[in-house]
Amino acid sequence: MSPELQAVGSALRAFLASDAGSSASEARQAVRMLLSATEELVGHIPTSSLAEQHPPVEHRIVSEQSWLTPGQVAERLHRTRQWVYKQSKRWTFVTRPSRKTLLISEQGLDRWLKRH
Repeated sequence: MSPELQAVGSALRAFLASDAGSSASEARQAVRMLLSATEELVGHIPTSSLAEQHPPVEHRIVSEQSWLTPGQVAERLHRTRQWVYKQSKRWTFVTRPSRKTLLISEQGLDRWLKRH
């Protein structure tokens, strides 16, 4: 294990082991140590090579398939948007890129329609 990783582990253990009665300055010091050790560790990660090998997940998902909104699915199935939202809890071909956005995989929906 690298010295940087050992330092992160030691700082984290010290912070977690500190009791509730410890002073705020001790807690801040432990957090500073943890952050410092983490920054050193992150500095050793070759981010450029990782980014080239593994593009962001959203990019890979969007490029591999088409996505539909709940309104588009409701139109295709002659159902209400509320029905689509309820069904989406059971479907495995749904993603929520944000709290207010629901996307349904067109290919997944087509496979589901063939089975039902």
